[in-house]
Amino acid sequence: WWIAFGSEAGSGWERFPVPSAGMVFATALLVFAPVLLLAMVALAASVSAARVRDCSKSILANTNETLAGAFREGVVRVESNDSLRDAVGVLLREAGPAAPRADG
Repeated sequence: WWIAFGSEAGSGWERFPVPSAGMVFATALLVFAPVLLLAMVALAASVSAARVRDCSKSILANTNETLAGAFREGVVRVESNDSLRDAVGVLLREAGPAAPRADG
């Protein structure tokens, strides 16, 4: 018992056969293949199209609600520093609402 695990008499590990690289690779493949397969199944179940769509809708609704609240409370304000855009806004405000067209 002491000889196999090292003692004054010598290590003893050199008496064990050394596996070839192919055997080590095959062993690793047989050990990790079930784990990888289970991980792939779990990931496929967790990222289904319906689940991703529901999650996206929830995130979008929460973001819109948060932004709307911030605008209402005055925490967020949008300013424009574009003179062309401001000029178009002035022209649109001066023009007033569009009159209904006769052809449609």
